[in-house]
Amino acid sequence: MSILDLKGKLKMDKFGWTIVQTTQEIYHTYLNELEDDLRCFLDETIIAEYYFLAMNIHDEKVFGGFAIDKQFIKGLFALNKNNGKKLFERQLNIAKATEYKFVYLNCIGNKLKEFYEEFGFEIYAIARWDERLACKKWNSKRFGMPNIYYMKKEL
Repeated sequence: MSILDLKGKLKMDKFGWTIVQTTQEIYHTYLNELEDDLRCFLDETIIAEYYFLAMNIHDEKVFGGFAIDKQFIKGLFALNKNNGKKLFERQLNIAKATEYKFVYLNCIGNKLKEFYEEFGFEIYAIARWDERLACKKWNSKRFGMPNIYYMKKEL
């Protein structure tokens, strides 16, 4: 089943959300609502094949979003701190509907590494922090200079 086949099957869930496919432009509009410190954890532009928002379709309130590009899950963001895990569960469910056997992601720092490990992701590579590649607004006083973890999970 392709991701596009899921479109009619994605319904409002127990949290009052509906996962809707959107455009790169609309996705980034909401992604850019994150505070600058948190926005730096994601690429300036998320390049993907598919973009999704979690929203209440009745009042058009957006709770967060994510993107999927072939075997890569990207750009997970929650506009409310408590929604990240719930959003990631939906992102992973959509990724499972693809034809791929593995799914990959990368993340910055131990907190996110541990978050993804809870879902069964394993590290396959680690990169040391390189200040030259950091977001211009990276808050090293708040977040230090963490490792970047490249992770995968068998579906």
